[in-house]
Amino acid sequence: METMTSKTDLSAHQIEAYWLVRPEQGALCDELPPPTSQQHVGVRTIYTGFEPDTERLLFLGGAGGSFGRGLAAPHSVGDFPAPIKYGDSAVGRVEVGPESLRNKRVFVPYPHQSFFSVHRDAVYEIPPDVSDKQALLTSEMMRALSAVWTASPQPGERALVLGSGTTALLIGYVLEHHHNLSVEFCPTTPLAERLAEGLNLRVVTYESSSSPFSCLLHSCPFNDTLSWGMRQLQPKGRAIDVSYHLTLSQSLELPSSALSKGCTLSFVHPLQSPLPLSMSLAE
Repeated sequence: METMTSKTDLSAHQIEAYWLVRPEQGALCDELPPPTSQQHVGVRTIYTGFEPDTERLLFLGGAGGSFGRGLAAPHSVGDFPAPIKYGDSAVGRVEVGPESLRNKRVFVPYPHQSFFSVHRDAVYEIPPDVSDKQALLTSEMMRALSAVWTASPQPGERALVLGSGTTALLIGYVLEHHHNLSVEFCPTTPLAERLAEGLNLRVVTYESSSSPFSCLLHSCPFNDTLSWGMRQLQPKGRAIDVSYHLTLSQSLELPSSALSKGCTLSFVHPLQSPLPLSMSLAE
């Protein structure tokens, strides 16, 4: 059995975590030293990442009740809408753990915290040729690939990607550069527009998009953007929502034109299940 090794006395170091104390108020709070065991590792955070649309929604108090439970991250603590410790992207270095992992860089889907302890099976060792900042994209890339796999794009198809976060940008990049698709990216923020241009994506607006499209990939927390995007689909077009904000809504206001054209809508929620939930919109 491997022995536990440590290069630091955890009780002598301050450990801080970001908590959403109440809607529109966050704070750095002290945390107790985490317990360790033969099956756990202690990780010192190098970078922590956030998903803009999701965490903006949480910050504004828009995730309560059953809706909030659908957004739960693997190691989040607390209750929706607040107080809650949230986050699903952390890159760090193992300081406490078995010799085989000590000093290794790892990715962990963990909230924003300076040091934490998790089961050794929950950490993913980062390859030497992947930088810390690149590794932060792991959760978003997982969502992006799940959306692309669900869409099952075929060469020559036309796709519309709608969103402002990292996941939307990665979806556009994968479709454009690895699937030989004609892709139009419709950003919902100026920052997303600049980043999309840097990825050599064709940026369009609501007014300039050239519908119809065979496939829509939607990564926004807004029902109205999904409705608009579905109106741009051709008959029997496919819409995939990867925002995981809309599935727990009481109702979705979908355009009648999408219903009459026999379009389909799929929800992809990688944090909750590897399998998408699909529903036909055909009348």
